[in-house]
Amino acid sequence: MIGLGGLWYFVLGRRKIMIQYIADRLNKWGSWCRRFEDGGLGFGNSVLARYGEPGSGGGGGLMGIVDADMLELDHIVVCLPDALREAVNQCHRMPGTKEQHAQACGCAVRTYFDRVHKAHVLVTEALQVGVGDVPELKPGLARLKLRVERLKENSFDCLTA
Repeated sequence: MIGLGGLWYFVLGRRKIMIQYIADRLNKWGSWCRRFEDGGLGFGNSVLARYGEPGSGGGGGLMGIVDADMLELDHIVVCLPDALREAVNQCHRMPGTKEQHAQACGCAVRTYFDRVHKAHVLVTEALQVGVGDVPELKPGLARLKLRVERLKENSFDCLTA
């Protein structure tokens, strides 16, 4: 077992084992993201879809998924370095085999798993201390803030034009 900034993960030989709690949360995040990728059918945002969500009086839905928690994870994933973000998207949002995911990431399967594991460690750390306090996520956070500022400027321009 190896400690990393208050985090613990297991290493078996040279293979790292996924942090299962984070993998489960990111799988829920992937399901949450797919709600909005409905091909224009309106499923994810429709009133009918919301009726089936927990706490709506209807049944079914994405049980155990809270929008605020998913937004926090989404914010962290957006701040990941590009290669790690792509590995997380492939692992938790896209169907396919590990070989297909690795090919989509442009790397070997071992490298793909190393990237997923590194992303899981960074997500865990960001959940514990905050995204702004994780050095590897600061460039992504700065990039995100710049994009938000540009969106605000463009939105303001549209309103005043």
